[in-house]
Amino acid sequence: CFSRFWERICALDTHFNAYFFFQAEDGIRDFCLSRGLGDVYKRQVQSLAQLLPLRLLSSDKLLSLIQHIQALARDPNASVKTGICAVLSIFVSLIGKEVALPKLYPHLLDLLEDDDSEVKIQAYRTVPKFSAVLGQDALAPFLPHAKTAVTMSPRWRVRIAAVDTVIDIGLQYGSAEVFSKHLEPVFLGSIFDRVSQVRESVVARLPELINTLKIEWLSAVLLPKLIDNMTKETTYLFKITAIHAFQAISQVTPPEYNAEKLLPHLAKLGKDSVPNVRFGVVKALRTLAKRLNESVVTSSVKPVLIELSNDPDRDVQFYASDALATL
Repeated sequence: CFSRFWERICALDTHFNAYFFFQAEDGIRDFCLSRGLGDVYKRQVQSLAQLLPLRLLSSDKLLSLIQHIQALARDPNASVKTGICAVLSIFVSLIGKEVALPKLYPHLLDLLEDDDSEVKIQAYRTVPKFSAVLGQDALAPFLPHAKTAVTMSPRWRVRIAAVDTVIDIGLQYGSAEVFSKHLEPVFLGSIFDRVSQVRESVVARLPELINTLKIEWLSAVLLPKLIDNMTKETTYLFKITAIHAFQAISQVTPPEYNAEKLLPHLAKLGKDSVPNVRFGVVKALRTLAKRLNESVVTSSVKPVLIELSNDPDRDVQFYASDALATL
């Protein structure tokens, strides 16, 4: 493994008159599996990424480097493949669409299916760099990988990386039409993921997505989906996700929208049988009140909090009373 890696870097040295200094673990004389040495490989490949903008000046040199990058992307060592993602993210902007699409993008897509989770995560983080150069030509080859990751990957960090990439690409295009046509199913599947970290990761990015896709997309697509899922799901965890989503949405929508579209659903959830849901409503109302007209707070928010201040659950009682005192 090290000899192959060395050959590739030596080839780079020949092309670019660059000097690379390598570390090795003390005592290594023969091949052995080693995370430490893999991390050395990773650092060397990442150092190459830092040198690229300075060293690669001519198109001939760029093209001559492609075969070595392709080989490193197929290296059996996971740390090398993780490091090469940093190289790819820079390299794609230097060589342009005509070369990147046939010669490098397939190798990046292969890394999305790697056995190592960290390789997959870094590969997903690199995809938006390619999307920025390739445009919508990047979508069709990428989407099957993202759909598989979101629905089938047992690693929640990989699922987060996949949906983050989908959101990043949606923000790049800035078009609700493109997002709805290509990316929306993957996104909507993630907001109801079985793992809370995935759901909360998606919720945290709702404000920037709404700012880009506009309130019409929110009203036509996202909000109905949240309400429908909140109504049908029997588990309280998805109701809490909906509450958190309402809070996030309210930060980028006008007071009138919050009063008409969000507040009635929170008030309804305030009567839920699960104390954790009612507790979530108290916190959400406290946040939402800052994004409502004072008259609405008096007529619609305070009555809900007054009722919850007499809740059977002591935590709900306490925080509802505390919220009332601040309004």
